[in-house]
Amino acid sequence: MAAGLPAVVRRGRQASVRGPVSSTGVDDRSHATTLAAHHHCVSPRPRLVDGAVVVRRDAHHLLVGTDPGVVVPDRPGLLALLRCLDGVRDVGVLQAMAEESIAADVPQVLQELAARGVLTVAPDRPVARLTVVLRAGPGCTALEAVLRQSLDDLPVVPAGPDGPGLVLQLSSHEPPRSLLDALVRDGRPHLLVRRTGRGWRVGPYVAPGHSPCVRCADLARIDVDPQWAAVLPQLEVPPLLAARDRAGDAAAWETAALVGREVVRAALGVRPRSVGAVLRHGEDDGWHVHQPVAFHHRCGCWLLGAR
Repeated sequence: MAAGLPAVVRRGRQASVRGPVSSTGVDDRSHATTLAAHHHCVSPRPRLVDGAVVVRRDAHHLLVGTDPGVVVPDRPGLLALLRCLDGVRDVGVLQAMAEESIAADVPQVLQELAARGVLTVAPDRPVARLTVVLRAGPGCTALEAVLRQSLDDLPVVPAGPDGPGLVLQLSSHEPPRSLLDALVRDGRPHLLVRRTGRGWRVGPYVAPGHSPCVRCADLARIDVDPQWAAVLPQLEVPPLLAARDRAGDAAAWETAALVGREVVRAALGVRPRSVGAVLRHGEDDGWHVHQPVAFHHRCGCWLLGAR
């Protein structure tokens, strides 16, 4: 398996079991099942979902969350217990607190809140298991700076330009294909981020032998526009006119957020959205277009998967 390749790139998305949806739009059975599973294998650290503040609704009820929120009957010690659901204390600590000073059945309260979609389990901090190499060409200074800053907060290990790992290739124009061909031949996963006249294009995320590459997209374009074959060799020569590179470019920040999400998905073993696709981000209106990329029968990249 290629380094940095999420397993889901090969096996596809897992089917999920849906349960009844509560008034909050959350799959109730999924939340309750998740909490129960954690309770049986490890001691979970339950926390209220983001934004779910706890306030008093009236003399006899509490309100958990405000959009629209969940109304729960108040009982002695419940308010104190709810304010302890911060993802720091595990169930054992909460149970000990209840025995000492809170007159509430902790398991019953947790199951009720989970079933109503306002309680989740705080995940353990992801272990950095993906090495990321950031390579940027001329005209990408703003985007490169934002991405380098973002990588420090992601569950990844930054590496030097010649190090192993997932390569983030930034380009202010259509990059020379020889550069990308070398990554495919070496079996190195990479994500291409290139600038166009109207914004940025992110993808495809290439896991050589397991997902389509840029050559696959080129060959599909040649099928429709044969003259594209004459354009590709000219991309090997750097353009005479450098692209604009503004430090305050809002598109750079927005694109960095999009790239960061793809990197996080890869680091956590979740299939990136740009596997077999190009995500187009508009500079003016922020639109996103999902452009599929499929294996092409004239590209031999899929043979690398047989190694």
